[in-house]
Amino acid sequence: MSILDKVSGLFSAGADTATGTSSCIVDAACLADTRNGQKIAPRAKIEIMQRLAKIAQQEQYGMTVYFEGEALRKVADGELFDEIVTVHYANDEDAMAAKIFSAARSKGATVVTANVDLEERLNAAGLNSIRPSTFKKGFDKFFALRKRKPQNRKRRPNPNNNEDGQNKGQEDSSAPASVQHPDNDVNELIDLVE
Repeated sequence: MSILDKVSGLFSAGADTATGTSSCIVDAACLADTRNGQKIAPRAKIEIMQRLAKIAQQEQYGMTVYFEGEALRKVADGELFDEIVTVHYANDEDAMAAKIFSAARSKGATVVTANVDLEERLNAAGLNSIRPSTFKKGFDKFFALRKRKPQNRKRRPNPNNNEDGQNKGQEDSSAPASVQHPDNDVNELIDLVE
């Protein structure tokens, strides 16, 4: 039994965990790291499809993903991505919810969505739905944040410095020049960089 079968059986009403479901439909808007009202960037769409393809291969699941907006040149509407994830597009959120609902009803698929209205419609129809946070927890190795490499904190050498570390145009002086104005009391309170 796959993780999707277990998770959908635990968190949705009327799920049949003995037979499991054969496919999963994902509302891509819930997996993207975008703020409200922003569209998903093409690069982020490709990353989502790559992650879902890895999950579908691991779980032996049919995976369908729905994006809001225009189709990508790389994957048109209704085409397969990496020969395992079917990709669909909708003009707006309402059209996408309607497409997801009809596809879930015809396939009997588990739906991953953050759309509360769609989730209520799915549950009322006896279909399985999962919140995106639950889905991500089930497949955390695919959604883990990439760790950044530690940056080198050493300063780069200044090409204008000579071998002694001084600017080429500067003369070597043993005493730093004083930059104080006797009539300005503020200068006494500030550490001036020379």
